[in-house]
Amino acid sequence: MISALPDKMSGKMMAQPTLKRMSFSICSAIFLAAGLLGLASMKVSAAAFNPFLEAYVELTPPSEIYERGACFTSMVVPLDVNYDGRQDLLAHYFCNDFDGSVAPEPTLDALMVYISEADGSFAVGNKKTFGAEQISLGGATRNYSTGDFNNDGRKDVVFAVNWEDGRPHLNFDSWDTEQTVLLSNETGYSIERVGEPVYGHGIGTVDNGQGYQDVLTYSRSDWGGLDIAVLRWQGATAEYVTQNYPAIAGGLTFGGVPSGEDGVLGAIYNGTDNGGIDYFKKIAERWQESNAGDLERLTVETVTWVTWNGDPGLFRVSELEGKYYNNLGIVDSCYLPSTPELPGYIVGKFTGWYLGESYDENGTYYEMEQPIINKLVFFEVGESGVTRINTPFAEEYTDDFFNFFSCRDLNQDGLPDIAVHNQTGNVAQMSQPFSGGAPRTYLRKPDGKFAVLDTSSFPKGEEDGTQLGLYADINGDGLEDLILYNTDPNIPLRVHAANARMSLPSAETQFLSLLKTLQKSINSDSNGAAIGLVSSEPALIAAGQELALAGKPSGEAVKGKPATVSSAPLGVAKPVPTLSMFAVGLLCGLLGVAGLLARPAK
Repeated sequence: MISALPDKMSGKMMAQPTLKRMSFSICSAIFLAAGLLGLASMKVSAAAFNPFLEAYVELTPPSEIYERGACFTSMVVPLDVNYDGRQDLLAHYFCNDFDGSVAPEPTLDALMVYISEADGSFAVGNKKTFGAEQISLGGATRNYSTGDFNNDGRKDVVFAVNWEDGRPHLNFDSWDTEQTVLLSNETGYSIERVGEPVYGHGIGTVDNGQGYQDVLTYSRSDWGGLDIAVLRWQGATAEYVTQNYPAIAGGLTFGGVPSGEDGVLGAIYNGTDNGGIDYFKKIAERWQESNAGDLERLTVETVTWVTWNGDPGLFRVSELEGKYYNNLGIVDSCYLPSTPELPGYIVGKFTGWYLGESYDENGTYYEMEQPIINKLVFFEVGESGVTRINTPFAEEYTDDFFNFFSCRDLNQDGLPDIAVHNQTGNVAQMSQPFSGGAPRTYLRKPDGKFAVLDTSSFPKGEEDGTQLGLYADINGDGLEDLILYNTDPNIPLRVHAANARMSLPSAETQFLSLLKTLQKSINSDSNGAAIGLVSSEPALIAAGQELALAGKPSGEAVKGKPATVSSAPLGVAKPVPTLSMFAVGLLCGLLGVAGLLARPAK
C-alpha cells in the first residue's frame, strides 16, 4: 500500500510505505470486529431496561355515572385520602355537550376515588372518603394545585373548574362557575365550592406566612376580564384576602414560589399571554415586580380565528424567531426547586398555533387545522427578580401535545426533574405516533442540564383513543410507579408498580451508543470514519474511565445505573449487563486506531 505525504524539506509529495501502519490497523480492525460482535449481542439487552413491572392493576369506573354526551377522563390526581402513607388516586371525568345549546345546568362530571391497599390492589372509596357514592366537582376541571389550606397538616387540593363543555361562549359568564376544593377533615375530605363564579383555568397556592397556604384564583374585573384573587381559610370558610397581595391581571397560569426559595416570603408569578412571566415578591412589607420573556405582539387584529367548538373571533399575531403564531402565551407552569448548587426556575409551557413564515392578514384560520407547538421556557429566580434563560435541554419535543407537566425529583438523586404528560395516539389536531403513554421524562444532571429518558421499553397502554400517564409513588417505597390512563373513560386505568429507579443511561450504555455512531461512520465513509475516530478519542477515554469507576463494588446502586429492590413482589428488573471482553477489546482497538490516525507516519 502506497500513500502520498509531503516531504518536510522540499514540500513535494513523496511516496511513503505504510505497511507498519497497515499492520497496526489490521490488528486494530480485528479488535474492532470482535468488539462489534460483542456490541451486536449486547445492544438489545442494553436498551431493554424497564423499571416497572409488566403486571398491572386495572381501575374501571362504573359506566352508570354517564348519562349524556361524550365523556372524557379529565385528570388523575395522586392524594393520600385516608392518611395511611400510601398514595390513592382521584380520577375526574366530565362530559361535553355538543348540541350547540347554552345548557343552564352544570357540566356533567364525576369524581372517582381509588384507595390503594397494602396488597397492591385498589378499592373504590367514594363513600368512605366523602360520605356519598356519586361525587361531583361542579364542572370541567382544567388544572389543580395542592397545599395545606386549613392548617391541619394535611394536603388539600384545589381545582380550576369551568363549564367549557362545548356550549357556545356567548357572554362573559356562560362558562363561569365556582372553584372546587377538597378540604381535609378528621374522617376524610369534604367538597367545598369557593369564590365567585369565574372561568377557571389557572389555579395556584402561595405561602401566607402563617404556616399554611392561600389559594390563588380569579375574580372578574370591572371591565369583564380576570384578575388574580386570593382566598384564605379562616375558621370554617374561605374569605378573600386579595387586599394583602399586589393587583395582578390574571393569566392562564400562576403560582407561588415556596418560602425560602428566593429569600423572602410571598413570591407570586403570573404567566402572560405574551409568553413571559410577571414576578412579584414582598420585601419589607412592599411588593416589588419584575418581568421577563414577553414576546412582541403585532398590532394586526384582522385575522379570523375559529376555535375548536366553532366560535370565530379576531386575534393578534405574534412573531417568534422569524415565524408567526397565534399564541396563548404561558398556559401552564411549575416551580423547579433550587438545590445547593443550582438556582430555582419557574418553568412555563408556551403554547402557540403555527401559521407559517408568513400569514394572510385577511385570512381565516381554524384551530383544529393549525399545527400547535408546546415549548417549555425557563425563568431563573434571583434576588433581582426573574430572568429568561435558554432552555437547558439537549433535546426537546415541541410537538408533544399535553395539558400538564410536573417538576420534582423522579429518581431520588436530589435533583428536580420534569415529567411532561404528553398525549399519544388519537390526539385532536396532532399527528402523534403511539408511544404507550409514559410521560416524556427529562432527568436533570448535576450540571443543571436535562437529558431525555428513553421510555420506549416502559409498559404501554391501549392504542385506542388518546393515551397518557403520570408518575406517583403509590406504596411509599421511594420509587415512582407508572399510572397509565386514556381520555376514553371506558378504557380502564392501569397501575404498574416500580421495582427500580428511573435512571439515565449508564456509562456502558453511553459508550455503546457512541460506538454505534462510529460504526455508522465506518459503514458510510472511510474518511469520515477516520475523522470521527480522531475527534471522538476524548469521549472514548472519558467513557472508559467512567466504566472503570463503575466496575468498583459498592453496597449502593452505581451512579447512573438502575438500583433494584429485593422486596419486589413480582420480580426484579434486570440492570444493564456489565461490559464484555469483546467491548474491552473494542475500546482498546478504537483507541489504537485513533492514535495511529492522529499522528503522521515516519
